Amino acid sequence: LEERLEMMSKSRGNIVPAGPFIRQHGADVARVTILFAGPPEKDMEWTDAGVEGAKRFLNRVWRLFAENPKLEAEFEPEGASKEELKLYSTLQRTIKAVRDDLGSFGFNTAIARLMELLNALYAFENKRSPVFSHALCEFIKLLAPFAPHLAEELWHSWAGHAESVFENPLPEPDERYLVEEEVELPVQVNGKLRGRLTVPRGASKEEVLRRALELPAVQRHLGGKEPKKVIYVQDRLINIVV
Repeated sequence: LEERLEMMSKSRGNIVPAGPFIRQHGADVARVTILFAGPPEKDMEWTDAGVEGAKRFLNRVWRLFAENPKLEAEFEPEGASKEELKLYSTLQRTIKAVRDDLGSFGFNTAIARLMELLNALYAFENKRSPVFSHALCEFIKLLAPFAPHLAEELWHSWAGHAESVFENPLPEPDERYLVEEEVELPVQVNGKLRGRLTVPRGASKEEVLRRALELPAVQRHLGGKEPKKVIYVQDRLINIVV
């Protein structure tokens, strides 16, 4: 790690000794900064902004766990609420994506996916729900390859396990919940974006058109005219031509 830190900015004459940096910020901040900077095959430019971004991410992780004690209740997706299933589905897609990214050495994109999941966890309202604690437990295991010291600490102090987090395999995605129940569609009039709709995945052209025509912005741009043509790409977009 020290060699890597010192080599990264030699072309700019900006040497970053590992020892003082790690004593000040911690090894996990150094790891996340390096891994999130870009694909491993590309040169890295060491920046203060990258360091601050890594620190902010890891501090948010620590704060979320510190503010939410672990629940012992097991989560079963069958019978769960719509919001619980949404978080559970987000978790499953993150698990699959992180596993795929690790397999292709896409460490930067894997960390980006963990950041997105962290945002979803913060936004989830019912933090007493079993799915929330379940997601946090899985988050620790996904975080471990990138921030091993923090993940190990959370695995022991928050999750209450005696063994190392690295004695556990990465989570396997629940294939049943990899597909979102709903999708957001851009609504265009004559090729220009005029609104968005959230519809069930696989919704029919007739249903999407009916709802699109109810949007005030769409009605305003139609000006009372009937659609001449409707282009609908399922789960992607609808374009109303007049």
